[in-house]
Amino acid sequence: MLRKFINGLDKKKVKVFLLFLALSFVAWSISKLSQNYDSWVTVELEATKLPDSLLLKENTNTQARLRISASGFRLLGMGLSQKTFKVNVSKIQSKNHEYYLKANTIQDQLNEKFSTAIIKRVSPDTLFFDLYHVVAKKVKIKGNLGLKPAQNYILQGRIKYEPDSILVKGPSKEIDTLKVIYTKPRNFENIDKDIEEFVSLEIPSSLKDSEFSGNRVKVLAKVVRFSEKLISVPVTVENVPKGYAIKTFPSTITLLCKAPETALNSIVGTDFKVVAKYDSTLVKSNTLYLSIVTKPESVFYSKLQEQTVKFVLEQK
Repeated sequence: MLRKFINGLDKKKVKVFLLFLALSFVAWSISKLSQNYDSWVTVELEATKLPDSLLLKENTNTQARLRISASGFRLLGMGLSQKTFKVNVSKIQSKNHEYYLKANTIQDQLNEKFSTAIIKRVSPDTLFFDLYHVVAKKVKIKGNLGLKPAQNYILQGRIKYEPDSILVKGPSKEIDTLKVIYTKPRNFENIDKDIEEFVSLEIPSSLKDSEFSGNRVKVLAKVVRFSEKLISVPVTVENVPKGYAIKTFPSTITLLCKAPETALNSIVGTDFKVVAKYDSTLVKSNTLYLSIVTKPESVFYSKLQEQTVKFVLEQK
């Protein structure tokens, strides 16, 4: 009988009826959801901006209940979205080794985050965060790198790290003896240009309860092409006895120097100082030994072609 009734209906009219019914429901829903409602929502609070002396235990967000006044649309969206909010705990209070913020402090922070909702109340009145006391110290970065320049290239100056140290926060028993953090091993082969690359840090497994301000550093190294040339340098005699003069043979000496190509052309003999120190015990041999005591900063290698000179001691 029901089937006969359904078959007797005008299908076109039924479709029209259902369409209007659906539109009416949508209109009613929009009208209702556009109105403001008060509702309780359970959320998680994630602590941020911790003081240097504190750390948050892993996976220990604090739960709170919020009484929120907002449109039905806003409340529906909050119900469907992830309900975790970051809160600033830089002014956290403590008592008997427990760390907490008052609800009104969190309420003020959350209200600043919402433009279309009002937090009327936060429960409970005091919210505790699972923090523990730590010490903080800056630790130097040290490289564990292998650098091999290409032929006729050289590393100029020291390798630099940015930053050159990192901040480590953790229990004193873990970091009191920590002096340096090394980079992970890395080799640079056949280098013919400057290095500017990030390298990860080798974090010791023993520091399981510590936190680091970063996990990588930028390696900076200047690589330059070099060349070499022979330079004639005057010999300077020191410790000459009073009332005497010393002549050396030869009076100038040749040395080999290596330097970056950009600096080599401007290097001259007077940029070096080669010294022969007079010693009365050497009079019989008539020989003075030479040493390079001054050289330009850009020269990374220098070698005398002769190690000694002959001399004549003359009374003035």
